[in-house]
Amino acid sequence: YRFRTADPVHEQTEAWICADKNQLYIAFHCQDSHPDLIRAHETQREGNIDQDDYVGLAIDTQGTRRNVSQFSVTARGTQLTQLEGGTAENLAWAGDWTAATKRVADGWTAEISIPFTMLRYPRGASNFPLVLLRQIARETNPEIWPDVPLGGDSNPLQYLNDFLGVQPPYYPPHLLFLPYTLTTSGKTTALRTGLDVKYPISTTLTGVATLFPDFETVEQAVQDLSFSYTEKYLPDRRPFFAEGNGFWQDSFLFYSQRIANVDEGLKVVGKQGRTTIAALGTNADGANGQSAFFTSVTQDMGLFSNVGAAVLGTNLDGQPANRVAQINGSFGWKQNGRQMSLNGNATDSW
Repeated sequence: YRFRTADPVHEQTEAWICADKNQLYIAFHCQDSHPDLIRAHETQREGNIDQDDYVGLAIDTQGTRRNVSQFSVTARGTQLTQLEGGTAENLAWAGDWTAATKRVADGWTAEISIPFTMLRYPRGASNFPLVLLRQIARETNPEIWPDVPLGGDSNPLQYLNDFLGVQPPYYPPHLLFLPYTLTTSGKTTALRTGLDVKYPISTTLTGVATLFPDFETVEQAVQDLSFSYTEKYLPDRRPFFAEGNGFWQDSFLFYSQRIANVDEGLKVVGKQGRTTIAALGTNADGANGQSAFFTSVTQDMGLFSNVGAAVLGTNLDGQPANRVAQINGSFGWKQNGRQMSLNGNATDSW
């Protein structure tokens, strides 16, 4: 596959995409009439590249046109990975992909190689809808192929282009272990050990278990110092909670940062066809004992509608137990080129 844009407003872009049985390959030639204005400042992988020139691929490996995994690289070669469902940013779990960039006389080029082992596709999949993108930092709108019409950006996934004829192999599931040992010495000496285990139940469902996880050494999001009467929402970067966090039905219904103490935990997350499943249970003993559970199931219906249900609860030592249940639904349709929707939910707590 090869595409070329010649929009008079934008700089011209050429891209090629192909695949073999193990990898997906994309190459970009980003022509620029003002190469001195190319921005490429971010150097930290998985950092903020919004202010840089970059290219990327968004791919829907399950063919539902509901969710995508995104792979982006800046003109400096800084990579950004956003896997479907919020897979933890841990290369030992998610796997890795490669990219290389080069400045040329008329702009810059990029080459990307993505192994199929990173993508969550059902067995026997042969169609991978995708979109290619180039963002020029000094311009407001990106270049996108295939084109998204005006008014279509409310659900751009419906305009993904079919990438047919690819038949990647089936990879049998295997266990992944992440053990740790932490030793401290001084006035007192202590030894702590723990283990995280990940198991792909299928190509689309993942099970994760943790035993005495090490959360103290995980870099967490920093809360700002502004005052507010409402609780502030921060992303959770602890590997056990970060894995599959995009499958939670409602991030405000279930806020994992409220689970501070975990001695052991188990979760199953994933999207099987049009059904999204998320289940989690944790427990902690001792003076600050805490147990919690969460279960959510959502069923997609067409491109714009879904129904779902969830139940969650928490138990803190010395405090009353709390349970919450919710059913919700969204009905969407297109009318005169516009996307319309009706949303509702019923939530009860006891």
